[in-house]
Amino acid sequence: LWISDPVHGNTRKTESGFKTRDFDAIRDELRAFFDVHDEMGSHPGGVHLEMTGKDVTECVGGNVDEVTEETLGSRYHTYCDPRL
Repeated sequence: LWISDPVHGNTRKTESGFKTRDFDAIRDELRAFFDVHDEMGSHPGGVHLEMTGKDVTECVGGNVDEVTEETLGSRYHTYCDPRL
């Protein structure tokens, strides 16, 4: 069973001390995961993501209100790992 966990390998600390993840890096890793399985004819079994339904700014990038390192602290609520 092949599972992708793209969030853990893409964690970093900003200059201001926030632990974050780059949305684009997570997306790129997921695309590569599915592309490899497509090329090999194998079955991607699943994806593990750390997410929340809350309105948070814990990961940077993507097209969601353009969260940047400068705006990261505005709704940063995690006590552990950044969530999508």
